[in-house]
Amino acid sequence: MQIVDLPDALLHACIDYFDHSSLHSTELTCKRFCALLCRQNLWQIVAKKSLCYDEKYASLHKTPSSFVKQLVCMSNRTSLATENLLKEVFSCSSVDHLNESPSHTLTPSYCWTELRARSQFFQSMNDPQLVFAIAEKIQAECGCANGIPCYWSSSPSLLRDIDDWILYTIRAPCLIQRIEIVPYRVFWYPMKPTYAPRQVSFSFFVRKLNEPIHDTVKTFGINAHILYESPLYDVANDMTLQAFQLPKPVFMEPANSFLRINFFGRSQRLGGNAQDNELLNAEMNQFMNDAAIDINYYVCLTYVGACGVEKPLS
Repeated sequence: MQIVDLPDALLHACIDYFDHSSLHSTELTCKRFCALLCRQNLWQIVAKKSLCYDEKYASLHKTPSSFVKQLVCMSNRTSLATENLLKEVFSCSSVDHLNESPSHTLTPSYCWTELRARSQFFQSMNDPQLVFAIAEKIQAECGCANGIPCYWSSSPSLLRDIDDWILYTIRAPCLIQRIEIVPYRVFWYPMKPTYAPRQVSFSFFVRKLNEPIHDTVKTFGINAHILYESPLYDVANDMTLQAFQLPKPVFMEPANSFLRINFFGRSQRLGGNAQDNELLNAEMNQFMNDAAIDINYYVCLTYVGACGVEKPLS
């Protein structure tokens, strides 16, 4: 007996464990296998395992199985990932000053781009004071050291356990695979503090204008339903690009789609990284009697990105 002669129940039990590439191979084996995939909705089974999407939205298509199959195929084509799928800022939890808008996070700042380009050079240097001087000069050229912010700042708090968020609209339809953030370090301020959150998570919402209110959740002034909520991720208190791969790609449909970045806790007020303590403590002694020194906790970000595949379906 050959595998093609096995009963459908046994074939289904085997195929249920197949991944994306295995299913394609199975489709090409014979007409019976291809028909079995369609009849048993096996592409939908793989889709539920490998990505997150709105099944109600998929069911509205003329051929839902073909639509879901396309989603699975696109989610496995990581080489097509683009940056940045965020469209604009819808709202946020707070802002310290009006010009420190979360809209600054939509594009990479000049100072972060320049600091990143020099990262290997900085690592090879044995003079932290010179590194700080160069970084401060770069932020002066950026403008953020002279009252022209390139970052979003939350409102201040003397408490560390404060939560914040930014709500973005999405360039849908798209498949989002990872989220990127860059915390902001204030090289032009005493102690060179970095204001990163301690942890982040990501919530995906979809609002449908014709959807009954009782099917949605009232949040941030909109009626939307939650499509997916990620686990918590730890954030390093450093001005570097930090990428958070989602457990599954998330398909955002061409409706009113939103991504909320949730920030849990605040990492630092005035005070430097451990390796800089000797130098920065000396600097702090210079400013310790200055009444203008700000000892509040903040969250400050200079960049947020959502990476994936834009317009994955024709």
